[in-house]
Amino acid sequence: MKKISKLIVGVFCAVLLATSAFAANSDGMVSSMTTVTTVPAPAPAPVTSTPLFGDWVFTVSGIGATTTADNSQTAFGLSLSAGRELSLFGTKDEVGIRQSVAYASGDGENTIASTRLYGDVTVFCFDLTQNIPVDIYVGANFGPTYGDTSLLWVAAPEAGVDVWLAPNVALDARIDYAFDLNHGRSEDILEYVLGVKFKF
Repeated sequence: MKKISKLIVGVFCAVLLATSAFAANSDGMVSSMTTVTTVPAPAPAPVTSTPLFGDWVFTVSGIGATTTADNSQTAFGLSLSAGRELSLFGTKDEVGIRQSVAYASGDGENTIASTRLYGDVTVFCFDLTQNIPVDIYVGANFGPTYGDTSLLWVAAPEAGVDVWLAPNVALDARIDYAFDLNHGRSEDILEYVLGVKFKF
């Protein structure tokens, strides 16, 4: 009888130990199954706004002008300009002022000067070679023409190209066709410019 009692007690203890071990293991499994690994959200990219104003731009150019009327005349001179790069709508823009002096031949000999405000927008860019980017721009200019002539207010659409030989130095070629605002008509003059542009 004692042997049977010991056997029953032993079996009971074994069952109790096994049950405890199973319960502990189950708790560990549940704990490990219910653990949620939290992945930190990526930090938002810093918001960088394009500055409104960029580099200062200075251009030294030779200018030529030819009348498109029957009595063709030509003029040659020098133009200096100072401007500033800016970005109004995410585009590469330039605004500034130009001063030019030209000597005109034809019906008499005249020295003609002009002071014009200008604004240009780069509309197309490409690489001539790996290290020579090219910008094509369009714009307009406005201002008075004076000298050995009556004061004349002029506005002109213009188009040009910048060939960047270095990060801050470019060849600048431009043409414009002026309109006489005093009389509301074309001035019949095609102006062409070739110069060197510097950025600072």
